[in-house]
Amino acid sequence: IFTYQDIPARLETRDVPTVMRDLDNEDLMIVLATAQANDAPTNEFLLDNMSKRLAETLREDAATLPQPSMEAYEGAISRIAAIVRGLADAGTIKLKAVPD
Repeated sequence: IFTYQDIPARLETRDVPTVMRDLDNEDLMIVLATAQANDAPTNEFLLDNMSKRLAETLREDAATLPQPSMEAYEGAISRIAAIVRGLADAGTIKLKAVPD
């Protein structure tokens, strides 16, 4: 099973912009606004590997959002993981091997 938390270990940094083109920024803002501790490495990985302007805009926009519901959060992380997995399945990006 590929999850949102697997992204930093499995996604190449060069593929983050490709993922971001297919991603709904609203989903990422929901995850950022929820601020779950176990998501911090993934959030930072994605934000650090996109344009600085976009990362800053997403951070600012997420800070203004009310706390999303757990249902919205779970839906967002599922959709993001599915997009990454779909891009890998289509051959658009290549995921790294599962770390031991």
